[in-house]
Amino acid sequence: MCVDDKIDDVCELMKNRRLDSLCVNETKRKGSGGAIKYGSFYAYGPGVDQSPRESRGVGFMVSQRLSECVNRYECVSPRFLWLQFKMGVTQIFILVVYAPDISKSLEEREEFWADVKDILMKYNRNESLVILGDFNGWMVAQQDGYKKFGCL
Repeated sequence: MCVDDKIDDVCELMKNRRLDSLCVNETKRKGSGGAIKYGSFYAYGPGVDQSPRESRGVGFMVSQRLSECVNRYECVSPRFLWLQFKMGVTQIFILVVYAPDISKSLEEREEFWADVKDILMKYNRNESLVILGDFNGWMVAQQDGYKKFGCL
């Protein structure tokens, strides 16, 4: 789904289901990204390359009401976005991710996990932590009596 092409559908879904937040992946939103207002919702997310074949991109949609609680955010890369929310005395750190799939090189997949670790260094222990996204996990049939699964 391309956020720019499907944004009306996403906003309608959020309105109909009374959602204040929604994590999206494979946004393919071209350009530099940031926070963009669409009607009564805000879309946060990094942009991706102008390539027509680009498939990455994460995003986080919030209602007008919840947008007032966004303290800080950073669009790290097409694979990462984090937001800090402050709601009264409650602080929440949300990390939105889009992991490389098994077809990508081991180096790229290991770099993803190193980046997760680096980003989590920005998280304060007094904040609640939420990690959302597509981890491209996989599972294969039983081999030698064990099911194999993972994200690398």
